Amino acid sequence: MTNGLANSLDWVSMISSFLLVIGLLAVVLHLLRRFQPGGLATGRQIQLLESLGTGARQKVVLVRVRDKDLLLGVSVNQINTLAEWPASESSGQGASIASLRPVGVSPAIMPAAQALSRFFKKK
Repeated sequence: MTNGLANSLDWVSMISSFLLVIGLLAVVLHLLRRFQPGGLATGRQIQLLESLGTGARQKVVLVRVRDKDLLLGVSVNQINTLAEWPASESSGQGASIASLRPVGVSPAIMPAAQALSRFFKKK
């Protein structure tokens, strides 16, 4: 009789341990998802809207920072602001690309900014 009681207590102990481990795993996964970069976009001040690779180690990135949309040129050595404009909350894509206001665009990258502007006007 005591052997049967001991066996049932072993099963209860084993099942409760298993449920505890599963519960802890769920809590850890929830915390990892919550604090992972890009996991939850709500309340963040910087959002990556879109990214387009233009070469082997270069890309153009559309970023929203608070109330501005920024078009950034990213390479291995530097990040350049190609253009900025006020963020449009009504559309998820920001303001019209035709309304871009170049910011500190050097003459060397102005043709690239103009080419991007023509590319986006076609769409």
